[in-house]
Amino acid sequence: MTTEEAAKQQYPDIIPEKVYRTLPALLREPCARFTDAEERDLFLFGALGVISGMLPQVQGLYFGAPVGANLFCFIIGNYGTGKGALKWAYAIGDAAHRHRIKMACEQQQQYTRAMMQY
Repeated sequence: MTTEEAAKQQYPDIIPEKVYRTLPALLREPCARFTDAEERDLFLFGALGVISGMLPQVQGLYFGAPVGANLFCFIIGNYGTGKGALKWAYAIGDAAHRHRIKMACEQQQQYTRAMMQY
């Protein structure tokens, strides 16, 4: 038995395949691009953390107190354990951030033109 096979027996895949099939398209499609199960799991953990930070207005009640949707991820590991997949989770947040900046600039320009006409 190889070292990798022994590790798989000791540490099976964390997220079952069933979960990936039921994800929304925003997460299912990028997850499908990963061929390595560990990298795919790390990407999903990271993406959930990034996306939760983009939902400040989402709240629920827990024992009558409002609770936000923020998840905090802290992922550590040795070299070559697939942490590079997290850069793609970052890319989701970066794309949303750039879109918001673009929208804010357009709104600022519209406001400036309206003020000039006023």
